[in-house]
Amino acid sequence: MRVTLAVTAWMVSLVSSYSSPADTLPDIKNEDFIKECVRMHNKFRSEVQPTASDMLYMTWDPGLAQIAKSWARNCQFSHNTRLKPPHKLHPNFTSLGENIWTGSLSLFSVSSAVTAWYNESKFYDFKTRKCSKVCGHYTQVVWADSYKVGCAVQFCLKVSGFEGLSNGAHFICNYGPAKPGREVVLLPVMQIRQLRPHRGEQLPWARTGDVSWTATWLAAPTSGLMLTQALILLQNLDCSLYFL
Repeated sequence: MRVTLAVTAWMVSLVSSYSSPADTLPDIKNEDFIKECVRMHNKFRSEVQPTASDMLYMTWDPGLAQIAKSWARNCQFSHNTRLKPPHKLHPNFTSLGENIWTGSLSLFSVSSAVTAWYNESKFYDFKTRKCSKVCGHYTQVVWADSYKVGCAVQFCLKVSGFEGLSNGAHFICNYGPAKPGREVVLLPVMQIRQLRPHRGEQLPWARTGDVSWTATWLAAPTSGLMLTQALILLQNLDCSLYFL
């Protein structure tokens, strides 16, 4: 009798301690996940070179996160086709941007995914004003007028369109408003200014020491400030998928 009870207790303990791979990934309401998504985007937006003169501070949008979650559940390595029609998925934006990172579950973290997008900056040549390789993720991350972000990550046994991947993490971030559907030319000029909130936005609820956010960026520019980031549209080079 004692042996039976001991075995039963061991089996119950084993079952209760088991967790599926999906349980290791955060939900869109997870505070740490939200803060990390916002922190990493604003970190790189504040570090863009040449320094931006009028870069908006990015904050979390639950609606964008829900859109990302709904699409990520499809485990499909392609962009959400419903993002294009104005106001179809989000009442506040006529256009929504999207970045996708798909890779092995063991390789995923918010930090590594957003860093991978930002690292496409090395493919942008300020002299030729062109990208030598894909850099659409980078330009979306640092697009000055985008001020809302919402992200989600989904565990996928398989990802349609991504052959050879199993037990993957499918990470999607949506942005409002989107950068134009063309690549961006960033021209270095002179004036420097820090991140500022979008009109009507409140002070950021999370600040980190590795980003130089101070109250000074709350003041809108008065006059005579030159933009350090001139945005010029090029031919359509929109390639927005990243994979490891």
